[in-house]
Formats: sequence, structure tokens, C-alpha cells
Amino acid sequence: MQEKYERQMKKGVLDMLVLRLLEEERKYGYQLITELREKSDDIFSLKEGTLYPILYRLEDEGLVESKWSEAENKQLPRKYYLMTDKGRQALEEMYQSWQQMRGSYTRYAGCLYVCIRYLHCIFHGNLCPGRHGGACKWMVAIDSYVERTA
Repeated sequence: MQEKYERQMKKGVLDMLVLRLLEEERKYGYQLITELREKSDDIFSLKEGTLYPILYRLEDEGLVESKWSEAENKQLPRKYYLMTDKGRQALEEMYQSWQQMRGSYTRYAGCLYVCIRYLHCIFHGNLCPGRHGGACKWMVAIDSYVERTA
């Protein structure tokens, strides 16, 4: 079940990630797959059957364009993709939407964190650090998680 939701979340950001990789320079498909895998610590490990439909759709929307390279030495021609001005504008809009969603998530997670701390204190009858003579292991773990994800 978790894999299904993880796939859906990844799917929602792939256009933005592909455009981001094309922001600086033109790239060919396998190069995009490799960079995306490396830069995401294998979280986004795409197959050609996933990447190319994204590239074709972005091209149909006018966000990227493709050009074939000339064959050099023993190197076969490659199809390179580059971002258009329309793609740069779209990437900026996607990034702004992402920031808004991320901000909403952070606020929600912050509220959830406060609720957990409040319930924890009610459960223990008072603030945990004073009662146990040191920080409660559960609250230390929660505080540590919040710091890492903030």
C-alpha cells in the first residue's frame, strides 16, 4: 500500500525535476536518468519507459525542445533535450506551487508536533524532562525528527 502512495507522490514532481535538470544545459535521456538517480540518492530511479513519455509531453506543451546531435567519431547521434523560455516560466510556477504546498505541510506537521507534545505531557501529568530527571526518550526522538525535517 505504501508503495502505491509513494509512486503517486513521485509522479507529481517528475515534470518539475526533469525541467530543473534541463535548466542549465541540454541533456540526453540516459543522462537525465543518471543525474536524477544520483542527485536523489536513488529515490528517483526512472526507467526509459517512464522518462520518455514525460519528455514527449513536455515537448508537446512547448516546455522543452529536442535536437539530434551529429555523429562524432564512433559516437552515435543522440537526441538532446533543452528547456525553452516557456519551460523556464513553467518551472518557476511549479516551484512556487511546490513551495506553497511545502509550507502548508510544514505548518500542518508543526501543529501535529504541538499536539503530540501536549498529549505526551498530559499522559505523564506534567512536563516530562522535570519528572524523569532528563529528557524523555520519546520526546527527544520527536524533537530530533522535527529538527531534521525543518
